[in-house]
Amino acid sequence: VDQDDHDPTPIRIPVRSGSGRLRAATWQSIDAKSGVAKGVPTGAIPAQSPQPLPKEVTDGYAAIDSVATGLARMRQLLTQHAGAASLARQFATAAGDACGAIAPSVPGTTSILYAVELARTDLFAWLISRMIADPLRCTQTYNDAAKAFPEAGIAPLRVDAGSDGSRVELPLWKLDLGASSPTQAPHERASSPGQRTVSSSQTILLAPDGRGTSTLPARLRVTANMLATLPRQQLAPRALLMTAMLRLGACDLFIHGTGGGAYDRVTDRWIKEWLGESLAPTAVVTATMYLPLGGQPAQAAEAARAQWFAHHARHDPALLGDEPAAREKVALVEEVRAGKRQGQDTKGAYRALHALLARVREEHAESLRTLDAQAEQARSRLADADVVGDRTWAFPLFDAADLIRLRDEIDQRFAGPAKD
Repeated sequence: VDQDDHDPTPIRIPVRSGSGRLRAATWQSIDAKSGVAKGVPTGAIPAQSPQPLPKEVTDGYAAIDSVATGLARMRQLLTQHAGAASLARQFATAAGDACGAIAPSVPGTTSILYAVELARTDLFAWLISRMIADPLRCTQTYNDAAKAFPEAGIAPLRVDAGSDGSRVELPLWKLDLGASSPTQAPHERASSPGQRTVSSSQTILLAPDGRGTSTLPARLRVTANMLATLPRQQLAPRALLMTAMLRLGACDLFIHGTGGGAYDRVTDRWIKEWLGESLAPTAVVTATMYLPLGGQPAQAAEAARAQWFAHHARHDPALLGDEPAAREKVALVEEVRAGKRQGQDTKGAYRALHALLARVREEHAESLRTLDAQAEQARSRLADADVVGDRTWAFPLFDAADLIRLRDEIDQRFAGPAKD
């Protein structure tokens, strides 16, 4: 769910250096935003042919095979959809194709709904009429709800009402996505009088989009005095209004990730106070899967202990399991200390102590090499921890069999425990 001017084109991938160390690299898949002003929605940016695969992948430094094959598949799909009406549609259809290879849907049950298509429903027209009737109430209840849940991070709308309330900011974007005729919203069905809902058993909501445009206009905030003259096809709901519309008229349950689960509490409060309506319930569902990049990442404490042990073992025979040498060291250390207290010459005991440690290091050289190697491995794993523990890699970089297992596990969780 995204109606921002986000850039979907950088795709992060894990790669290995020649020494085997992990790092995150970025494939700039499409050079779509060069010279484009901030605020341009993806629906106003033309689709493009993808860039070549990054050198790290073509030279064989992808962290695992599935990363290389997955990235090549992503490039293939972006190439197939390079003729799409916009960057938003190019990435949406490519992602849909990638999903279909993992979880094929029943024909006719899955559709992609772009945010601007919501603005072509009667439900949106009804909401606009409520905003026109009392813009200040719409905005004040929105801001009150945002203030009630500060952890959601929802910025308030501007309330510079003026003498007639005409400059109140509303939860809308003005988008000029080109002059061609708008696409009809898919799967519309009649609801209560004066409203229309968008129905699909599986719906993916993506960035605002339009048909081919030769310019790259920025999105603009909307104030109450603009509504009377703005064509509705130039309007799009902002984030909270977008999910509110779906929960008002398009679903019985709205599934969020962890981020949306926080901000939609604001939506519930706002819509109840503004419209007196209750929304369809939400559920927060999240799953974590890591790329199999080799072992578990080391913790800082673990790496520090391994380094401490490797260093101190060179000076403490007890850490190497050599108890006789450990007792001899304790005696020599005490002899040195006693000699210093009594003002005696301690050079002999000091030389004997160093000779003892040199002998122990020689006798236990293999054990010391092992400890050094373990410390270095822990340091490397700690340096790799951010990459190994990353749960945000693009899903096509995973092996399809792993994704299918995750899909089946999710299905089982939703199905509930088996009945006898």
